[in-house]
Amino acid sequence: LGWLLRQAFRLPRPDVRAEAETAGRAVQRYAELSQPVLMPLFAARARRWLHLCALVLAVGMVADMYVRGLVLAYQATWQSTFLEAGSVEAWLGFLLGPASQLTGIALPAVALLEMPGAGDAAPWIHLFAVTLALWVIVPRALLAWWESHRIASLAADVPLDVSPDAGDAYFRRLAAREEGRARRVVVLPYAAAPEPRRRDALTALLHDVFGTRAKIVVSATTSYGDDLPDDAARGSGKPQDAEATRARVALFSLGQLPEAEVHAEWLAAMRRDCGPGDELLVLVDGGRFAADMPAERADERRRAWERVVREAGLVAAHVDLSRPPGGEALDAACAALWSPKAAS
Repeated sequence: LGWLLRQAFRLPRPDVRAEAETAGRAVQRYAELSQPVLMPLFAARARRWLHLCALVLAVGMVADMYVRGLVLAYQATWQSTFLEAGSVEAWLGFLLGPASQLTGIALPAVALLEMPGAGDAAPWIHLFAVTLALWVIVPRALLAWWESHRIASLAADVPLDVSPDAGDAYFRRLAAREEGRARRVVVLPYAAAPEPRRRDALTALLHDVFGTRAKIVVSATTSYGDDLPDDAARGSGKPQDAEATRARVALFSLGQLPEAEVHAEWLAAMRRDCGPGDELLVLVDGGRFAADMPAERADERRRAWERVVREAGLVAAHVDLSRPPGGEALDAACAALWSPKAAS
């Protein structure tokens, strides 16, 4: 069923305008994202249709026997190359025995029905009809009712994770608008102060990560080789305040050459200073440096930063603060967010 849905959304659409192509890609993307979430609902609907089809087929068979029996005289007879009368009676007793006990209709003797013999088919029609009702019509009706109940439940409560920890930028931005916790986010630039435009993009990104009610404070730039500032390292300075949680952001530039003895030690000191309720985020701003560098060199520099940051037990999030942050930057920042609680 999932394969059929994917193929249906990938049908070629010739001679369409750019708007229609965009809409087609959006619909295809929606199908890909919704399939894991809605597949239980689709499967329940498919099972209900199968139950209803089996139910209608069995009811049609019973109705056909009785309707045709009103104008035609059914005769019962049997023949077999390998079975004898005793074997036929044993099989019929196993198949029609429950219906016989329920209706009180005794199984007719089959020895007299062996061709060319024949007999009245009415008892057999009644027994086969009750057997179909016992093993097909009633169970399928109950299963179809149960699937209808499950469909209503699944349709009313789609298991969609919209929490900030879901990992999707769209849901994170929605959750950030309702974020009610007061927190002070201290940005610690290292060896390069962010320009006003980059600072605006950084503020927008951090509001998406920590919530729109977070107070973003950009600390003084730490010079190359200096230790972690005490006032900035301690965040709000009031860890005992229940209404404030501390979050710190280490901001580096891709134009810097990372050094384990300098940058990793600086990050390690910041990591050691984190309390139980703190959060720590490492951002590496590419921006114009990545644009000015050859692609191979920029990738090599990113990998170098990742190695150095990893030595401090953290993860580096690569962002471009020369433009408004998109979903990729938000996903990368959220994936790189570290806290002592999560680490334990």
